Amino acid sequence: MNNYNQYPKGSEWLKWDLHIHSPLTHLNNQFNDDWENWIKKLIENNIRVIGLTNYFRFAENEIEIVREKLNMYNILVLPNLEFRIAQPNKSGDYINLHIIFNQIVTTESINQFLNRLKTRDDRYCFSLSARNDFETVVINEETLINQLKEDFKEKNQYFVVCCPNGYGGFRSDNNVGRSVSVAQIFDKMADFFFGRSQDKSHFLNTERYENALQKPVIFASDAHKIDVIGLQNFTWIKANPTFEGLRQIIFEPEYRVKIQEEKPEQKRKSDFIDKVRFVDASDGLVFKNDWIELNPNLNAIIGGKSTGKTLLLHYIVQTIGYTEKKYDFKNDFEVMWADGETYKLSDNSKKQRPVTYIAQQDLINIAENNKQFSELVLTFLQEKNNFQNEFEKLENNVKGIKVSISDNITQYLLLLENLQSEKDKKLGDKIAKQNEIKENQEKIKKIEEKANISQEQKNELEKLKEQKNELEKNIRNKENIFSILREYKTITLSKIKALKNDLLREKETIELKFNSQNLGKEILDSIKIDTLIEEFNLKIDNNFIVSENIEQKIIGLNTQLGQINIQIENITNLLGSEDAIKKLQNEISDFQNEIVIIEKNEKLVQEYTDKLNNLSNSIFKRYEDLINEYQNFINTINATSDYSALIPESNINLTASLEYNNENFNGNFITCFNGKQISSTFSNIFPNSEYTFAGKTTHLETIKKIFNIITTKENLPYNKNKDIKISIEALFNNNFSYKFNLNQDGDDILKMSPGKKGLVLLKLHLSLQQAKYPILIDQPEDNLDNRTVFQELKDFIKTKKIQRQIIIVTHNANLVVATDAEQIIVANQKGQNGTEQQEYQFEYITGALEYSFEKKSNKGILYDKGIKEHVCEILEGGKEAFKKRDEKYGFTSNNK
Repeated sequence: MNNYNQYPKGSEWLKWDLHIHSPLTHLNNQFNDDWENWIKKLIENNIRVIGLTNYFRFAENEIEIVREKLNMYNILVLPNLEFRIAQPNKSGDYINLHIIFNQIVTTESINQFLNRLKTRDDRYCFSLSARNDFETVVINEETLINQLKEDFKEKNQYFVVCCPNGYGGFRSDNNVGRSVSVAQIFDKMADFFFGRSQDKSHFLNTERYENALQKPVIFASDAHKIDVIGLQNFTWIKANPTFEGLRQIIFEPEYRVKIQEEKPEQKRKSDFIDKVRFVDASDGLVFKNDWIELNPNLNAIIGGKSTGKTLLLHYIVQTIGYTEKKYDFKNDFEVMWADGETYKLSDNSKKQRPVTYIAQQDLINIAENNKQFSELVLTFLQEKNNFQNEFEKLENNVKGIKVSISDNITQYLLLLENLQSEKDKKLGDKIAKQNEIKENQEKIKKIEEKANISQEQKNELEKLKEQKNELEKNIRNKENIFSILREYKTITLSKIKALKNDLLREKETIELKFNSQNLGKEILDSIKIDTLIEEFNLKIDNNFIVSENIEQKIIGLNTQLGQINIQIENITNLLGSEDAIKKLQNEISDFQNEIVIIEKNEKLVQEYTDKLNNLSNSIFKRYEDLINEYQNFINTINATSDYSALIPESNINLTASLEYNNENFNGNFITCFNGKQISSTFSNIFPNSEYTFAGKTTHLETIKKIFNIITTKENLPYNKNKDIKISIEALFNNNFSYKFNLNQDGDDILKMSPGKKGLVLLKLHLSLQQAKYPILIDQPEDNLDNRTVFQELKDFIKTKKIQRQIIIVTHNANLVVATDAEQIIVANQKGQNGTEQQEYQFEYITGALEYSFEKKSNKGILYDKGIKEHVCEILEGGKEAFKKRDEKYGFTSNNK
């Protein structure tokens, strides 16, 4: 593409010195005719453009001599005539003024102008020759400006440059008096200023006087000797090294000029693409194999319909390895990064460098997809101070709560099964059995009263019975204690087993992290989880030795009970009707044993019931904790200005709120049950067989009601393969999340038009500070009018393109002109709109906005006009965009 444009990378930062004298200067010439070192100094300091300066006129053939010497070093020479104005400043010095001419203005034209330009003493400038003339002569500024307008009627032939400070400076340090009005005259007259970096803020301030324009400040050396060249800070100008490139600083006084030693806006070379190219595999001359150059900042791909704009973008993103979208490519493609790393489309190996790619409608789709929208906002928030800690805290706490709820549900269901098992036992009526015992005891008493035994024997029998009752009671108590301890031990060991499994899973997770970093294997191997658990189990067994002691005591008490039963039997044998008494006693014993079993069952039922109540309370408490974790996270976001004021410069603010996934709940829980019976089963909790979250308090109450129905009601209408376990797990599933809402100037993004939504999300993408890699966007202006782009997007992109490389496909002139795109890529396809190509089916040219020329007889529609002309012809509102920019900075049709 070099046959089209000498500057194919668009607007680039180059060093300019627009006020530099040569060994042919009239006054204070300290160069000693040393052209060799004068040129060497320019080359050593990489100065690409000079303003060749002399007083009132140039020496004979000075412009041609200097150009001939510098042409081979690709250094542009712009003529700069310095005049002493017949207007004193506050110090009594005459004010200096410079005229910088377009490089296309001929020496003859300048001489003719000087032959008609009179000094205040009525001499022509071209006739000046004596040293004293150049030291003392002055000229009226009106005469100078009027003669310029008369001789250079064509636009853009010269710039007026004034000096605000130093000898010959016009700027007053006072805010009143004639010096202020004089300063305003020269301020308004100047296109830009020769000044210092500290002057920049003053001339960018549009309130310095009524209707003031922003104007650029350039530092220049005013070198009269070789040692001064390149001695101080340089002026960097982002433009083609041409007069038209210089003109761009008037449109962009803040962004196109920097006074500093280092090159501005330098990005890491691994963070931006240097150039791309097609590798045509066909014989049909589809693509040219030349490199398409890219700029580190903003690159705009333009062209008519079906000209290959989006095609080029797709080739770039796919070659880099962006895999979310697939395209059927028939040709190879290469992407070269600025550090020399080259990716090929045909190379299927994983590429390590990321890009952000936003296809057509992607921004709208993200705005309407809560998950994608939340992920984008999260990515942005994670760049904020301490946010990552808050986010990890939420995730870890939620994870722990979910595990706790799951464990409690498991225990609850196990206990619920045990409780039901105990309730299902048919053990009889306890009160009836107690009444039977009383009746039998009365019968025995009557028999004993008729029996022929002594009172002493009767007393002994009663004593033995009392001892028997005490022993039986003691035995029952110890059996209950033993049963409880055994159950506690079983639960403890079960918990330890679960803990062991959790620890082993965590160890596997840590091991994966260690392995990914090739670190810490010997440390990890030293952690013997299995051994630790076995040692703990052994200690548990030792701690529960008391249960074995209790078991031995029960055996001893049963032995004593047997001995007492023998003594009772010996006495009762002396009674008459001993068979009847023995039968009654056996019945009493049977009833007592049955009552013991019933009481044990009642106790177990009560214990299970109490434990179930505790577990259900724990489940509800942890479930409420789950909600609170999200709410605390949300409150932190809303209360922290660094988070809520998401993009302050665009008044884009963030609010977070609690989100409940009703659809997920309905899909997991309600589908456990027969749809026809669900309303009657859950008594109007689910109108229309659906659930809608209605706030934390109401939700918790509803969940408790549902839980009570599930755990107490029999014969629930479960669907096939569904049961109580699945339904409870679904009931307490984590359907909570945070919802992010964006608003700009009070307008909720959800209520914005699709285009406005896209604009806000585009700003969010571009504002990612840690995302230094390129962002590629296909038609971001969709659904936006020119006014919105101009007012809301242009300045934003101007700022963000400094931080990361942007490559866009666009039809909108304001996204090219108003954003001051550094590089324009014009695409065309043969046969589209009757166009003619130079040779290939798809062709691309590149260049800066300032690259402009009229139509000429080059073959191919791309090559017969400049970039500016293509922008005006192709893009919607192209001419209007340039006109608006010109008018903003005072370039009207009547201006020079």
